[in-house]
Amino acid sequence: MKLLIGSIAVFLLANLIAAYREAFRHPKNYALVDPARIFRFGMSDGGGFAPLVADGAPIKGYVVDAGWIKTWYEQMLEIERRRLALAGHRARLSPASRT
Repeated sequence: MKLLIGSIAVFLLANLIAAYREAFRHPKNYALVDPARIFRFGMSDGGGFAPLVADGAPIKGYVVDAGWIKTWYEQMLEIERRRLALAGHRARLSPASRT
């Protein structure tokens, strides 16, 4: 089950980045946009995705507000642990972590 959930998460993340990259290609089609002066702005998850979206395209710079300080996996673990604690589940150590 873990492998399936991990595979789905990777699939969803890859598709999300692909969609952002597709959207990033469009502004340069407008005469009022100078491709040499494009900055990317990202807040929260957008701050984490912003550098991934350019995909090698020239970009002037990035402005990030409250971007990632953890990996996506660490963030998901923290959310799941918080969800379980709020639902009344106690944390248990696995046998491997007790040594």
